[in-house]
Amino acid sequence: MDLIRVISCFLVILLHIAASLFYSFSDSWKICVKYDSAARMCVPLFFMISGYLLFTKKEIPVFSFYRKRLFRILFPFFILCVIYFFIRNDSITLFITKIFQKKIEFHLWYVYAIVGLYLAVPFFKKLFDSEDGILLIKIYIVIWIISAIVYPTIYRYFKLEIPFFNNFNFNFFYGYMGYFLLGGLLRNHTFAKKERIFAFIITIISTWLIYYFTKKYSYSLNKPNQLFFGNLSPFVFTQAVSFFIALKDSSFKHGLIQKISTHSYWIYLIHVIVYRNILHIGSSSLVPYAWLKIPTYAFATFILCFLISIPLYRLEQRAATYIRRYIDV
Repeated sequence: MDLIRVISCFLVILLHIAASLFYSFSDSWKICVKYDSAARMCVPLFFMISGYLLFTKKEIPVFSFYRKRLFRILFPFFILCVIYFFIRNDSITLFITKIFQKKIEFHLWYVYAIVGLYLAVPFFKKLFDSEDGILLIKIYIVIWIISAIVYPTIYRYFKLEIPFFNNFNFNFFYGYMGYFLLGGLLRNHTFAKKERIFAFIITIISTWLIYYFTKKYSYSLNKPNQLFFGNLSPFVFTQAVSFFIALKDSSFKHGLIQKISTHSYWIYLIHVIVYRNILHIGSSSLVPYAWLKIPTYAFATFILCFLISIPLYRLEQRAATYIRRYIDV
């Protein structure tokens, strides 16, 4: 999981830097789409990792689970909000309003999403304790794939409306819980080397399909379109799941990977601040030599974020230790 988390964290940065060139056609647009296509699995992988780690047989009281898990997510987020408050000139009232309206920074939608998913975990956790429960999870995932991944893409791409999905309420099967449950489900399966190699090949094919259909569809509309970039698009789903399977049972371990993994949440939280400053210092445009600039800036941002995350993580841990003297979290 450490290796997958570190790769996902880097891919988030690569995606956001590449995406800055996506919204208008240019000489470097295809290069941007190639990098973007390769990185699209990053957030689904984060959700699957969380499901893999949370849906265990270890019994944790519900309120204890909420206190500990939500504190680990929200406390660093609170520190980041304080940092943003000092960076910007908003009043306290306006800034607090922005927090509740998800308007602090675009990438922080993930924090809000993960909090909602954590709240739902205890409702699903018991299902992993029995064969009947596992069957229900599999049924849920199948319905989720059809209703949240396949049909919306068919509807938007082919303009084909299927009344069945519109007439019945499938809201329970929308969103990212499917990735969470799939991560927990895959925890109980071990894949042979041949299966992992095959899964990696599927990852490569899925990446190419994301690129091909994004390019084709965008050109047909005469403007860039992100239909096949969505976290719930079929090829991104296939890309993420196959990559997860390819690396899940890997025996690769390294101290640096584990350390970066520990700091990955902070790297995610601060990477937008860092890469914007790197882009501002490095160049006014990514277009010339985009094939080189995009990965170079992504690596530079990743390394700098890791270095900055070290003191921030220590600050978080010391503050959390102090808080735990008074609150059991």
